[in-house]
Amino acid sequence: MKARPSRPRIAPLPGPYALAAMTLMTLSGCSGDRVLLLPSDPEPPSRDRYAEGRVPLPGCERFEYTHCDIHDPACLLELANIAACLRGDDTAGRAPVVSFWSEADVEAELVRRFDRTPRADPDHFEVALTRFGLTQPDALDSASRAALSAQRWAALYDYERQEIIVVDHAEPLDAFNQDVLMLHELVHALQDRDHDLEAFVDAYGQGSDGDLRAQSVIEGEARLHEQRYLAALSGLDIAELDLERTFDNLHEASENWLFEQPDLYSASRSSAPYAHGAEYVFHVWSSGGEPAVRALFDAPPDTMHDILSSAWGGAIDIEVEAVNDTLPPDPPEARLAAWTTMGAWGVYLLARPRLPDAEAHARELALAWRGDRLEAFSFGAEQTAARWQIQFVDADAAASFEVEFADDSLITATRDGSRVVLIPR
Repeated sequence: MKARPSRPRIAPLPGPYALAAMTLMTLSGCSGDRVLLLPSDPEPPSRDRYAEGRVPLPGCERFEYTHCDIHDPACLLELANIAACLRGDDTAGRAPVVSFWSEADVEAELVRRFDRTPRADPDHFEVALTRFGLTQPDALDSASRAALSAQRWAALYDYERQEIIVVDHAEPLDAFNQDVLMLHELVHALQDRDHDLEAFVDAYGQGSDGDLRAQSVIEGEARLHEQRYLAALSGLDIAELDLERTFDNLHEASENWLFEQPDLYSASRSSAPYAHGAEYVFHVWSSGGEPAVRALFDAPPDTMHDILSSAWGGAIDIEVEAVNDTLPPDPPEARLAAWTTMGAWGVYLLARPRLPDAEAHARELALAWRGDRLEAFSFGAEQTAARWQIQFVDADAAASFEVEFADDSLITATRDGSRVVLIPR
């Protein structure tokens, strides 16, 4: 979890965030039972099977897949070797340090790291997102983000310390979830060893869309192997499991949880990489194995559109159109404070709440995205103006999007061919 300075001309994200696996605690709130694997029988596996015989994973048959104490270095090394085998390595070599922190200590450390990058005052980007209904006032400040993260996270891989931090909550995870959690975090440690996660995020994780696509590779691989390990731990034969349906259900559950949150922008980082990203990585792994997954760290998907197309179905090879700073600011004296590309996921965040009974149409609109630019301007006595230009695949898609704002009292939408310009009133 390392704070990164904001880049010029790119809006500060709702971080810099930690590279953390908040999966077990966060997604338990939206997916019910932690066991998500699905055999041909629609009933999920019983946790009682945890005590029964294991079914080894292909290629990794030498392991026992039994519970061990994560405070024991021998246990951690065994789990690290399982994680390495799942990633196609013979051995992990060694296990990273694992430490146990209280919620309060995690919160204090996050505030300290977030504050390395001073927050704008006023935060025109947060104001712009709020006016588009994607966040709420003060949701992006250090204290709010740190408190919520410390509550949600079960553990995280800290690539600044190169260690795994387990968060001691009042209600700790049971042994079953604890093992799965640690496997997930150990995958992150191996990713960092092999690919340098900090460099990867710096290279590919800039802007709102870029941040989500980078995290989708990182968390997607960890979630993929977590689910494979879960099968062995549950005594299930992975060859008999419907992993396609498993990941479909995961992204559906993740979206259901997401759209119950008041801060959609920040909550997206707790959901999309772990669900849609996992489904994308699963498809890459299914067609090309672990070498193809590793290659994602050198050539990640171009945009979140690629990832969403993998989860929802749709055109993958698209021509993305740059939306440049060509429109004059309104009012004319306004100064550009921040901007970002929200991507197809941003279109979905805006469209789905307006189409609660037409989820498929919201996804169609998101997949019709071909470029965008969300801008926040400052003017006058610390006032904020905002504008969001979105390029669609054609005029019909743009018109279909524009009509959703016809009766909107908060946002005006103006269409010019295949482009729509949104301005909060």
